[in-house]
Amino acid sequence: MQIEPQAPAFAKRYARGEAQVVWTTLVSDLETPVSAFLKIATARPPCFLLESVEGGAVRGRYSIIGL
Repeated sequence: MQIEPQAPAFAKRYARGEAQVVWTTLVSDLETPVSAFLKIATARPPCFLLESVEGGAVRGRYSIIGL
């Protein structure tokens, strides 16, 4: 799994006090965004789950978990 930004770039920005977004891309047919959120975020409030929906479809294209 590739996580962006990579550790050296993250550390440099973190040292400067810059806000950052850390992200990865996953293809998952066994995990839903809600189940992933419940596993990693519920013990870390405040947190949130955002999901995109295209054209009123049930399934979206992107999910964002904020910690």
